[in-house]
Amino acid sequence: MKPLLVTGFGAFGSVTANPTEQVARALDGMRLADGRRIVGAVLPVSAARAPGELDALLAAHDPVAVVLTGVDERAVQLKLETTAANQLAFRIADNDGAVHQGRPVIAGQAASLPSSLPLDTIERALLRAAVLHARSDDAGRYLCNQTFFHLRATRPDLAAGFIHVPPLETWPVEQTLAAIRLIAEATNAALAPAPAGQALV
Repeated sequence: MKPLLVTGFGAFGSVTANPTEQVARALDGMRLADGRRIVGAVLPVSAARAPGELDALLAAHDPVAVVLTGVDERAVQLKLETTAANQLAFRIADNDGAVHQGRPVIAGQAASLPSSLPLDTIERALLRAAVLHARSDDAGRYLCNQTFFHLRATRPDLAAGFIHVPPLETWPVEQTLAAIRLIAEATNAALAPAPAGQALV
């Protein structure tokens, strides 16, 4: 059974402890309800290196779906990103000291691409669990958006998308971990074949 990949990022800028790094490491090796394994991995906060490391993870694990995660320092709830933009516009340097302004993520590609995660199914699961969340059509123009667009452009047939989470000062890591695991379960359930005559909800 192919695994489900969850990625996070490490520290950057004023974020000295990134909850998505902790969540990805905690989820690595866990099993979903049907026994599917989660692969958790941490991407570098580097425009030069992150896409290649993501590609290497895809080649190594051939996941059934990918849930990319990152922290939004201003968020007070989960943000289900609906759209990846083909643009880089960094407000701060990445961890290699690079600042990219006004260039595309991938030249010649569409201006934007949609998430292919089962967002309706994910939202229903979050509502049932009373997890605060909202859809967002702006994933920023930093590493989160870069990896989101890169993945959707290079692997268009793969179920994949991006979730922004609140910082540790707003949500304890246990809360974020439970929410991302719930998203992984909902994604996995939506991809599973429905029994004959029964629709997935």
